[in-house]
Amino acid sequence: MSETAQAQTSPHGAATPPDKLPLLDIVKSLTIAQAWALIGCLVAVIGGSAALGSWAQSAHDDSKIAEKNATIQEQKNKSDQDTANVEAARNALRAMEAGERALKGKVEFLDRFLAYRLNAQDPTKSLFVNHVCALWKQSQELAIHLDKAPLRLSDLELRSGLTPAVRKFLTDNGVPSNFLDQAAGPQPAQVFPNPPDVTRTPGFAVANVQKIVQGNNLQLEKRIRFFDGTTYEVPNEIAASVHANKDCAPH
Repeated sequence: MSETAQAQTSPHGAATPPDKLPLLDIVKSLTIAQAWALIGCLVAVIGGSAALGSWAQSAHDDSKIAEKNATIQEQKNKSDQDTANVEAARNALRAMEAGERALKGKVEFLDRFLAYRLNAQDPTKSLFVNHVCALWKQSQELAIHLDKAPLRLSDLELRSGLTPAVRKFLTDNGVPSNFLDQAAGPQPAQVFPNPPDVTRTPGFAVANVQKIVQGNNLQLEKRIRFFDGTTYEVPNEIAASVHANKDCAPH
């Protein structure tokens, strides 16, 4: 057991003996494995106390019934209090475990996000998509919220060509595929007439796609909010890929 569990200094400088420390303080000073072991021992002790009380109650000496009943009630009260203390310690330990899982989930997310930012190609991109998918599926266990946010498409993103997942999301939600083709600009073999038809220029298509997206209020699950309130927004191609996989949504 750690030194914290052995003695605790009071505000007046006096050391508190281990047997006077509140159970919650002792539990919090241990590792999770040690704390569960301690709780197991306490449960066994409480069970033994209850058995002792039952044995005492079986005595038939009428002259001592009142005394024994008082002793039994005292033991029962102590057992009830011990049980309540153990349950409080269990709840505190569960909270510690949940906090540990949530922190681990956030650290792993940041590692994956940084790797994706440094190299937004496969396999890094696929690993990040899979990780965001897993976070969404386990959002309740990890104390994570995956919130919807409006889809914003920049001129550069549209002109550079969209990923299949983003393109499918747009066409499924009312954006004409010919606008997406035009937004990416003419192919090398294409030649615009002179003067060009303005309705076929990339700029015209980009503006129309953005107008449709905004008018239809298209949204994706993009904002990841962690247990400590920090929020991160993943790129469109990641959010669209996760959205397209129905197995990612929490059940």
